[in-house]
Amino acid sequence: MSKEIQFNPNTYANQLLDDKSLKINCPINVALQLISKKWVLQIICALDKSEPLRFGQLKQRIPNISDIMLSKILKELQGYNLVGRKQYEEIPPRVEYFLTDDGKDILPAFNHVAKWGLDIMGSQNLSCNCTEKCYVMQHKYLPPKDVHKTEQYPHKWDIQYEEAGRELQTQKMKDLSSVERIKWFARSMLRILTTGDYDHNSLVLVYLNGVPDPELTNHNRPHYRIISSLIDEGKRNGEIREDLDSMKITESIINIVNGMELQYLMGDETPYATNAERFDWLIDSILK
Repeated sequence: MSKEIQFNPNTYANQLLDDKSLKINCPINVALQLISKKWVLQIICALDKSEPLRFGQLKQRIPNISDIMLSKILKELQGYNLVGRKQYEEIPPRVEYFLTDDGKDILPAFNHVAKWGLDIMGSQNLSCNCTEKCYVMQHKYLPPKDVHKTEQYPHKWDIQYEEAGRELQTQKMKDLSSVERIKWFARSMLRILTTGDYDHNSLVLVYLNGVPDPELTNHNRPHYRIISSLIDEGKRNGEIREDLDSMKITESIINIVNGMELQYLMGDETPYATNAERFDWLIDSILK
């Protein structure tokens, strides 16, 4: 059993509006007044990365904050319905905190502000010491002036995907089942995306996480066409069920590849071989 604890947001909103230093007719000023309070950004960021979290776990993610202050800010964020609190009817009691839908709504705005901040930091040769492993909060991945270099990646990847597709046509590969060929090609995609030096991986990360509408599952690109063709072949020879939706299967496989690739680029030390094994298991689960 569990129950979510609700707070009245009007109580906290009125506190902001009562602040005479605010121009209350400016929504930007009101919003900034809230998120600029000490610890608020750290709490939202921590819950974004690892929700839900217990009080002690959250405190570990935010060095130097006191128990009293953490409790105070959490209650305030609950009052604005940005953070939720779930209490489990257990002995000993267990309480978890998480971002609500309203709390998650602020994250895209944070991303835009962070990228703007990166531009300023780049012009001033400043580095970022943020501990969270995400592009928008870690300047080290790529100087903003080099973001345009990411535009090369769709073309580079497509050339290598086409080469892998040609290898699939060799007799050795044709002797494999359709499912095995799908797994081989998907592993090839994973290797193409993650094999490179630090600069290469930084550019790939920025492309996948920072470029609007990268069209990774564009139906005209070779990786989509190749996987779709293999899925249709598997249906024809009875290895893949006829009622499985080719488009959904294809996009799921591509999303898994890109998800594992991001995990690798974000600093996961898991060896490629281990990820490939996980990948095979996931694809088997999807195609059953």
